[in-house]
Amino acid sequence: MNPSGQPFTSNDGGQQQGPSAAEQLNIPAIILILLAACGLLFALIGLVRPSDPEAMEKMRQIPNMTPELLGLFKMFMGPGAKLINLFNIAVDAFVIFGSLQMRQAKNWPIAVAAAVGAMLPFGSCCCCIGIGIGIWALVILMKPEVKAQFT
Repeated sequence: MNPSGQPFTSNDGGQQQGPSAAEQLNIPAIILILLAACGLLFALIGLVRPSDPEAMEKMRQIPNMTPELLGLFKMFMGPGAKLINLFNIAVDAFVIFGSLQMRQAKNWPIAVAAAVGAMLPFGSCCCCIGIGIGIWALVILMKPEVKAQFT
């Protein structure tokens, strides 16, 4: 329906389809690309940032710091952090690729996987926004008329 409340019509009097899949997915795909780019930037910074031995010493001096919690912090500040950042880089790169496919209405399974990937709660605070945008993209992707337009 157009703003006047009348259905879209073509010159021959027939009814036109509504917005294409690419048009419906354009905004959520762009937002997913931006969120994944932010996550990618944070992961790259975390990957190249040197570890801070003074930070671990400050952690040891916190009253009531349990050895288990100290071990967890050590894992996230040491080599484990590098592995987590590598994983985040891979996920964010995939979300960017899948969102580009989504914008072009190509490769529906990859677009769905990218929307789901954006909702995963890994290393970046962007996942809070990614959950809502990912659900929005999935709702549109699951429409039969949208799915049918993918190549």
